[in-house]
Amino acid sequence: MNERLRVAVFVNSTSTRECSFFDGVARFAQSHDWHIVTGGEVLRCSRSSFIRWPGQGVVGFVRDPEFALALKRARIPTVNTSQEGLEFGFPNVVPSFEEAGRMAAQFFLERGFRHYAFSYVGSHPVKKRKFHGFSSRLAEVGLSCTVIGQHEALPKNRTWAQCQKDLIAQLRRLPKPLAIWATADQTAVSILEACEVAGIRVPEEIAVMGLGNERTICRYARPELASIDPNFEGVGFLAAGVLEELMAGGPRPSDLTLTPWTLIERGSAETMCKSDPQLVQALSYIEAHACDPIWVEDVFHHVGMSRRQLERLFRQHFFRSPNSEIVRIRILRARQLLRETSMSFGEIAAACGFSGACGLRLAFKRLTGVSPRTYRSQAL
Repeated sequence: MNERLRVAVFVNSTSTRECSFFDGVARFAQSHDWHIVTGGEVLRCSRSSFIRWPGQGVVGFVRDPEFALALKRARIPTVNTSQEGLEFGFPNVVPSFEEAGRMAAQFFLERGFRHYAFSYVGSHPVKKRKFHGFSSRLAEVGLSCTVIGQHEALPKNRTWAQCQKDLIAQLRRLPKPLAIWATADQTAVSILEACEVAGIRVPEEIAVMGLGNERTICRYARPELASIDPNFEGVGFLAAGVLEELMAGGPRPSDLTLTPWTLIERGSAETMCKSDPQLVQALSYIEAHACDPIWVEDVFHHVGMSRRQLERLFRQHFFRSPNSEIVRIRILRARQLLRETSMSFGEIAAACGFSGACGLRLAFKRLTGVSPRTYRSQAL
């Protein structure tokens, strides 16, 4: 009987993202009969004695150069999932934070915003990738964003209250309504707190979105914080698969990036920039009936305007057509059914207003980048 492979999983906190990552690795381990241990158990001894650990592989957040060097000296197959460890020479499996930025921008564009800000903490290169994704999507439609920078720690001789005062001053100067994407949930919460102190209404005047979907932070923020889930469970599962190949003697694979899982809509971003009463009526009708077999003609007949007028209003406010809005609502419903039910693709297509499974597949792939089958498999 073959001995079970022993794999160390390194996480550095009990945050939602790292617990989700561990769940992904554990799911792979269960189906491949691995014995997994936590990194803390392995490192009860010093890093220098890591070479004597009787394991076959390591996967996780390799951030420390000393630790990376110890792994290399031990010649243990290793897969890194930390943005801070991309230069250590291990195969890397990480979320695409640039794609997360594009996702955030697209969300706000679909709600008609014209004024944008990007909020970050620190100066790590990851922030540049997030900013590039966010700003490049806005640039595609002729828009730009203001950068709101913050510090990792309080500057010398500056109190937290003084830093918050500076943030409030920045927020007050920016045009409204404003959409802000913050590169971390805690950063986004700081913005919500500043808005509360300043009497700025969220989301009516400023809509805020974070990154990470740290559930405790997001759910106890007021209003609850919208956030992008980077799909760390998917990262863990994929990284474990890469490690499996390395432990079997395979060549070093290319680095992999995983598209963020989903955008979690909550109160801090539940708003639409809309002023035209007929546009409001059209949006309400589409939201209520998109999953019925309706056509664009049904919408403009309902609101009492020509198709040309309706198309112009939608493109002016949301950079898309009424038909695109119908399909967007249908795909949102399809994603929910794929995650939460065992309905067949044909049944989901019918429930979401598509003519059949083929129509669902084509529209789903066009809007999300993956097929319904792939989306469901990653959710399980």
